[in-house]
Amino acid sequence: MLSELLEEYKESDEATKKEYLAEFKKQLWGSNFKFSSYKKYFKYKVNEKSLNNDRELINIFKKYESVSYKFCKSYYKNSKMKAIDYIRVHINNMYGYLVSENVYLNTEYYKLLSRPKDLYFSTVKKIKSGKPVDYVSIKTEIDESIKKAEELRKQSVEKKLSLTLREYKKLINGYIDRIFENYLTPEEYEDVNGWEMLVEHDGWTEDHYVVKYFCKSLTGYMMNYVKSLQPKEEIQKKCVNCNKDIENTVNNKRYCTECAKSIDREKAKIRMRNKRLKCSKQKFIYQYG
Repeated sequence: MLSELLEEYKESDEATKKEYLAEFKKQLWGSNFKFSSYKKYFKYKVNEKSLNNDRELINIFKKYESVSYKFCKSYYKNSKMKAIDYIRVHINNMYGYLVSENVYLNTEYYKLLSRPKDLYFSTVKKIKSGKPVDYVSIKTEIDESIKKAEELRKQSVEKKLSLTLREYKKLINGYIDRIFENYLTPEEYEDVNGWEMLVEHDGWTEDHYVVKYFCKSLTGYMMNYVKSLQPKEEIQKKCVNCNKDIENTVNNKRYCTECAKSIDREKAKIRMRNKRLKCSKQKFIYQYG
């Protein structure tokens, strides 16, 4: 059980801890539930008769009879999954959402890809009901939808992290080291937080707690990593002495460069004056004390 592994880790010497970590990572990355993406399709079959054998409509709709996109499986209902497999699936999902250029793209992107299919069925419905159909407007809408979809795909990719799978794995391994070192048993967690953990389901084991602990911790670490890559907001402050702008400053800076130098000079003069007074006082005591 993972809970037993973590508890033994906490009580071990440094050499044994390394062995436990190595074994855990070996099982984690050796899990059968690896990250992979698959093709799915927005499909339909053009019925030429339903389009009144209109060659222009037939050609434009046939072009988009099958539009592919990528997806990754994010949920598994499998009784053979071990606790460590659930952690691996969570790591896969984070990779897909934050890194992979093929999956978890803008929601509107997928809607636009399905637009030719939607238009095909709405066009057939109009023809059956005797309503007029305009090929030019249909073609224009399809072309614009596909073009906009590609733009949104590129925008989504630009927002992803620039990490290879190897770099992502290295990052996760570093977080796993921290999680092992900071791990709290359910009893310790209750003591630290001052409340009793409620178990709502029969068959609950400490491994359920471990999985949740790992997943929440990994999510937190990755969110902090993403945040660390964001450009720092430039702080605009006013000098408290002359009210001029202080450029590119830190939170605790109160004066502009000129005022800071002036104040430092005044402080230096005061220190020298106090030093002379102290020396004079000591000399007077020596002579007349």
